[in-house]
Amino acid sequence: MHIGLYFGSFNPIHNGHLTIACYMHDHYDFDQIWFVVSPNNPFKQTKDLLDEKYRFELARMATDKSPIYIASDIEFDLPRPSYTYVTLRKMRSIYTDDKLSLIMGSDNVELIENWKNFKEILRNHSVYIYPRKENIIKRPEPNFIYTDAPMLNISATDIRSKIKKGEPVEDYLPEKVIQLIKKQKFYR
Repeated sequence: MHIGLYFGSFNPIHNGHLTIACYMHDHYDFDQIWFVVSPNNPFKQTKDLLDEKYRFELARMATDKSPIYIASDIEFDLPRPSYTYVTLRKMRSIYTDDKLSLIMGSDNVELIENWKNFKEILRNHSVYIYPRKENIIKRPEPNFIYTDAPMLNISATDIRSKIKKGEPVEDYLPEKVIQLIKKQKFYR
């Protein structure tokens, strides 16, 4: 099985994430796309970060009943901060017969040399890259696959701001996600 690993804080998961996952599944040979919820990304501040169990629950609700899109909490039991190479080593030890590839935005291409053990990641995994801005710089890495996925102008930061101001977010979030956010008063 070919599994696409879409890492992120998913704070919260939104329709942009789901659109990219759908595109990847429809245009490449992925059997499943896993939304790997990162509890503690070393490059992100945690002051606006919803508790990991709630972010995972929102991701689970957004992918509920899908055999293709799966929410994963595998990083919750790994050392923190969450380093991608550690997660990939763990996953390779469990899913020995599966092909594991990464899905990431083009903004991360510019930062990948700052990732711990990034050469190990690039040596062992294909990386499917979707555009996050116009005129991206394409690095000539053999395992980079630049896709024509749609460039979406949806930001979790903007969504959190809208929720805090009481503005509508129905165009940005799945209905089940909206319901839980309202019920629990997340991002208020």
